[in-house]
Amino acid sequence: MVSLSNTELLEICQKWTQKKQQIFFGFTASCAAAVRRDGYSVEIKEDGGTLVYRLFTNY
Repeated sequence: MVSLSNTELLEICQKWTQKKQQIFFGFTASCAAAVRRDGYSVEIKEDGGTLVYRLFTNY
């Protein structure tokens, strides 16, 4: 399994937020990254909803 640092996970959130801001002017998003038993998840919360991107590596 590939291990992502907190910094790398934060960069993913920031890039996603920047992209959304380019599409929707004034958009704000809060990001939280959490390590799960089944892999690394990046949780992006948007207007009360949560989109979860799970990153898996299979060998």
